[in-house]
Amino acid sequence: MPRLVNVDINTNDQDWTGSFTVSALTDVVRSTLPTSSSFTYAGNNISLTPAQFRAFPATNNSYITWRDNVTSSQYPTTGKSIDIWSDTLYNAVAVNDNTWNDLITNSGTTPYVLNADKWTLVYNYDVPYAAMWGKGGTIVFTDGGDV
Repeated sequence: MPRLVNVDINTNDQDWTGSFTVSALTDVVRSTLPTSSSFTYAGNNISLTPAQFRAFPATNNSYITWRDNVTSSQYPTTGKSIDIWSDTLYNAVAVNDNTWNDLITNSGTTPYVLNADKWTLVYNYDVPYAAMWGKGGTIVFTDGGDV
């Protein structure tokens, strides 16, 4: 049965919530795409159906992204994405092959830290428009139960 993974993103600029629908909490995050995702801030909701997961390493500025279209470019020009700039989350997902359950367990103890000098955001490249954004802060994952 599919599961809902709730996401709380608390930045120095905005706080927003979201969710990923995943096939199982035991799925390795980077190798099994969520079937859907949705994020909300101040009544503004943006949804995307992930078609691609990418991870980009950089010293003190690594990030992971889910996109609703497949592109070989680091910088898409169409579609929507959720870009999370966090070295600790990057290491958990892209280096250590964490599952959704690992993210829930680990962030419940110590939230993943968002990079203070890069914008974590939900972006619509078709407009273009950042529906949600912020630098610094934390991200926490929780189990939202069966869908």
